Amino acid sequence: MSVAINCPASRISVDQIADPANTPVTIKVFPNPINGDEIMLEMSGLGDKTFANITDLSGKQMVDPMKLQMGQTLLNTSTLASGVYLVHIWNDDVSKTEKLVIERQLRNLQFKYWEESFYAVLPFFLSGMSIC
Repeated sequence: MSVAINCPASRISVDQIADPANTPVTIKVFPNPINGDEIMLEMSGLGDKTFANITDLSGKQMVDPMKLQMGQTLLNTSTLASGVYLVHIWNDDVSKTEKLVIERQLRNLQFKYWEESFYAVLPFFLSGMSIC
């Protein structure tokens, strides 16, 4: 909530008083939804001591807190199953939470199709028969 203070010379918002530099904080989590093994966290307006972790919707910590670098940071999500998670990003002054959706079904279906195709063709190769 932003409250304006009327002054004869200018208008000053509470946000400007709390943040003299008036640097906007932006956080992007992408790709989202994800079906790969990494997400990119893109941040600006945060200090050096910024951390992130991932929890499930019940609050269980799924990825240990890690210190982030300003700009872009890759976060490994290979140990997470398909589902909805929360990415928590915080420092001494700011705390933000972003929703993350992981969809691994497509990759699993592709592997299953490859596996079924492989086993369907394997007897022809083992017997020396041609499938063409």
